[in-house]
Amino acid sequence: MVKYNLNTKRFKEYRIKNKPLIYTIVKDENETIWAGGFTSGLLKYNSTKDEFLEIQSTVSPLSDRDVIQITPINKNELLIATWSGGLFKYEINKNTFSPYLLNDTIINRARCSLKDANNHIWLGTDSGVYEITPDQNITHYNENDGDLSLCSNRIFDIKEDKEGHIWFATSVGLTKLNKVEKKTFVYTKQKGLPNDFIYSLLIDENNQLWVSTNFGLSVFNPKAENFKNYTKNDGLQNNEFNGKAGYKDHLGTFYFGDIDGVNIFNPNTIIENPHLPKVYIENVHLFNKPLNQNELFKNKLSFKSNENVVTFNNSAISFINSEKVNYSYILEGFDDDWRSVTKERATTYTNLDPGNYKFRVKATNEAGVWSDHMAKLDIKIIPPWYKTT
Repeated sequence: MVKYNLNTKRFKEYRIKNKPLIYTIVKDENETIWAGGFTSGLLKYNSTKDEFLEIQSTVSPLSDRDVIQITPINKNELLIATWSGGLFKYEINKNTFSPYLLNDTIINRARCSLKDANNHIWLGTDSGVYEITPDQNITHYNENDGDLSLCSNRIFDIKEDKEGHIWFATSVGLTKLNKVEKKTFVYTKQKGLPNDFIYSLLIDENNQLWVSTNFGLSVFNPKAENFKNYTKNDGLQNNEFNGKAGYKDHLGTFYFGDIDGVNIFNPNTIIENPHLPKVYIENVHLFNKPLNQNELFKNKLSFKSNENVVTFNNSAISFINSEKVNYSYILEGFDDDWRSVTKERATTYTNLDPGNYKFRVKATNEAGVWSDHMAKLDIKIIPPWYKTT
């Protein structure tokens, strides 16, 4: 356990018996700090002595000392999640633990939780999400749940945004639950995430979602439905983050723990690059060989009917983190829509039928903002003589 002082910017380590791996820490409705981890049991912070002590109950002890999540229910009750012993309700005044079943089932590895605006408790486990209402109605969400399906059953964080939507950070992407529409929406690497394994999830004052992954941080704008990604090149200590190592304090400051330490920043102070790149078609290859023509200064190319394997090589002029530039392509007359976002600077089309096509390519800057500038090239595949009048 380590405490960070915002004023002195210094860390203090707390020595705990047998040096357990601490996995969870929370402040309850009485402002008391509780913690737990592997082999630690339930720990309570004594502010007078400035130390953590394990809770010992002689009446009904905690049967599993691997504590991975603590959820305050009210001022007198805590919900304690263990690794393999299930859930327990701890009554603070009585100093007693009692097993807590969901639908008569022992639930293990409930490693994250949320108490939402309606006082519903959400538990994220390795078998999906459980929603518990104040009158003890229980709803189970999983990856095979029709319109309410999650992108994975392994849940690592749960948050509620300002519009009342519930968000789940999973091992295979991000899931939004719209309770009004009774529908979930899934966001993965294919839609702009740098990596699908999400550890922690925080929501800023603008209702944007910040997630830590196995390849940097990503911020999702729900209105624009796009991601901006940050890596070590943007100032992070490492691209690989740790589970449950995300926190937002009362000042709006974010703390994300990666394998090299803690990244501390306020999302409101981040200045984005306002410059958008221009994208160019550098050259065109026919059957993987460059044409002997200057494509940069041409707006139309013609090919014979048997010259139908064409590769376009493109470049966006960006001098800040150019490796984070993304591209998207469309060949009008062949593609129905823009192709998926990619970092590849080249795209190949094969077996083009005779006809007229319009190739278009657009690019983002390193912050993921799309430029209005597009490179354009008209392509004509001339039909063979026997197919003409």
